[in-house]
Amino acid sequence: MSKPNLKQFINFWNLFYNDSNSLDDKMYYPYINDLSKNDFLDNLWSWKMQVHFKSKSNQNKLRKMKEDENKRIIINFRDGKPSFDELFNFSGKIFKNGIIYRIFLMHICRPTEYPIFDQHVFRAFIFLTTKNIPKELQTIEDYKDYRDFVFKIHEQYKISLRNIDKGLMAFGQFLADPQKFFKINDLYSKNLICKNKKNKVNSKNLKKYKKVIQNKKQIFWKQFLKRAHSEKSPYFNESHNINNRPDFICEKFGVHNISICLIATQNNARIEIFINSGNEEKNKEIFTFFKKYKDKIEGIFGDKLRWRDHGINGKIMKSRIIDYEYSGVNIDDKDDWDKIINFFLDGVKKIDKSFSKPKEKLSEML
Repeated sequence: MSKPNLKQFINFWNLFYNDSNSLDDKMYYPYINDLSKNDFLDNLWSWKMQVHFKSKSNQNKLRKMKEDENKRIIINFRDGKPSFDELFNFSGKIFKNGIIYRIFLMHICRPTEYPIFDQHVFRAFIFLTTKNIPKELQTIEDYKDYRDFVFKIHEQYKISLRNIDKGLMAFGQFLADPQKFFKINDLYSKNLICKNKKNKVNSKNLKKYKKVIQNKKQIFWKQFLKRAHSEKSPYFNESHNINNRPDFICEKFGVHNISICLIATQNNARIEIFINSGNEEKNKEIFTFFKKYKDKIEGIFGDKLRWRDHGINGKIMKSRIIDYEYSGVNIDDKDDWDKIINFFLDGVKKIDKSFSKPKEKLSEML
C-alpha cells in the first residue's frame, strides 16, 4: 500500500476542523482580505481569541493595535514590501511576550506571506517531520522552519494557506490528546473512516461519520426532552420536533415573535431568549421593555444574564438576545450530557419564573 501524500493528509484532517459557528466566513475572510473596513482589527482579533476576546488583557492588546499610528502602519505594510525583521520588530512593540500573537499580527499585515502559527500546527509540523511531539514552542527560527514547510505544501499541491492551517491544527489537537479525540470522534476510532484499496479517503464512510455525529446529537435531545417531560418543564416536551441541524432547539416563549432556545455546542451550552419580530425597531422596543426589569429579573433568576443588542464585532444586531451560558461542556462528549441537561432544566424553570410578570405586562401592550 502506497503512503498517502500530504495533500490527502491535509484534506482529510481538514474535515475535523471545528468551525461550527462559521466564524471563518463571518469574521476572518471578509476582513483579512479587506483592511479598508474600519473594524477589521476588532473582527480578526475576536476571530483569533474567540471566548477570550473580552478579557482585560486581550482588550488592552486590541486597543494598542487600534492606536492611530499602529493601525496606519498595519495598513501600509499590506500595501508595501516590508521585510520579515520590520514586521517582527513592529509586532513586538505591541505583543511583548511570546511569538504566536506577533506572528498573527504579521499575518494580518501580509496574509499570503506569513501563515498563522500556534502550538497545534507546530506540534503537527514537528511530528510530521521528526516523529516527535514538542512540549512547547521554541524560537522564531521554529516559525521560519514551519513557514518553509507550509509553503512547500502550498506550492506543490496548490492548497490554500488557510486550509493547510486548518488541517494541521486539527491533527495537532489530535496529537495533544488522542484519547479525548477518539472519545469525541468514536466512529473514527473504530476505523469506519478508512482508506479504500487505492488509499483514498472513503467518501461514503465520511458521510456515515457525519450522519452518526448528527444522530448522536439527536439522541442527546431526545434524552433531554424525555427528562423535560418527566420533570414538567414549562416549555419543552417529548413531542417537540428536533431540527435537522441538532445543535439547538427552540420554542415559543409565550409572547409573539419571542422564542426560548437551547443551544449545545462543543464549547458551551446556552439558554437564549431570542427576540426576532422581523422588524428591527420592534425588536429594540421589546428588548428595552424587558431591560427595564433587568434587576428584578436577575434577582429572581439568581444570577446575571447577558443582554445582547450588539454583536461581538460591536455592531448593533437586528434581533436581540438575552442569554445564560454554561462554558466548558461539549455536546459531543457523552460524559457532559447530564451536566448540560441539568443546566437546561434548571435554567428554563428559573427563566420562566423570572420573566413571568414582565411577559404578562408585555402581552397587554402588544
